[in-house]
Amino acid sequence: IFQIWALFLGGLGIAYGLDVWSGHDFPTVLALSVFGSFIAYIYSAPPLKLKQNGWAGSFALGCSYISLPWWCGQAVFGTLDRPVYFIL
Repeated sequence: IFQIWALFLGGLGIAYGLDVWSGHDFPTVLALSVFGSFIAYIYSAPPLKLKQNGWAGSFALGCSYISLPWWCGQAVFGTLDRPVYFIL
């Protein structure tokens, strides 16, 4: 369990470092990282277990593999605004 927490907190630390490096007023990359971690947890966690539901599981995978990386890249190297949310 130590390894899970070390990787989780290390990832959040890197996300916050990217926010500081990018000069964000609001920690956008950190918020996206927390959201992505939440999606990853509920994908396999017993209460919801999205992978058992075809529609919700597919949405979670699409969100985590397609939208989140693009949003994080746009937040670090550009501006993340409404048109970017809706395109991805």
